[in-house]
Amino acid sequence: MKLVKNIKYILSVLFALLIDFTMAKYLKIGGAMPQLMFCFCIMCAVFEREFSYVCAAAIAAGATADMLSGHGFGTYTLTFCLSALVTFAVRDKTFSSKALFSAVDVFVLTVLSQLIYYLFHINDAAGSFWRLFTSVILSSALYNCVVCMIFFRAMRCLFAERR
Repeated sequence: MKLVKNIKYILSVLFALLIDFTMAKYLKIGGAMPQLMFCFCIMCAVFEREFSYVCAAAIAAGATADMLSGHGFGTYTLTFCLSALVTFAVRDKTFSSKALFSAVDVFVLTVLSQLIYYLFHINDAAGSFWRLFTSVILSSALYNCVVCMIFFRAMRCLFAERR
């Protein structure tokens, strides 16, 4: 059973990476671009019961996002790991609906992770903070909520526990 689970995770990470590398830049709307690996990382934290899988998914997703961004290594890895840890810690304590929890969680954590990212890379950001916050961060958070619901349905089908 552990082998099947490992193969499912490896294939789902590779599929998310493939979509992120090939299609994410074409899904850009205005200033917002979905963070597919972030949504995958959060969905792993929502559905997975073993913390080691959540950590592995967060590190893989964060490292991939760092490589794609080109603004230094480690910022996305840090924020993805913190987001996965928060999600894993509070997922059963807040909402009874995993879908509602996922949407709220992804929105809040996207805003926080983007704020942390832009605080670390403030020299790379052009324009005022308020314009950046409203045009990029909030729109990316809403976009990630939509992507999260797609990932939610896929992960629920793929990693549903049998009774």
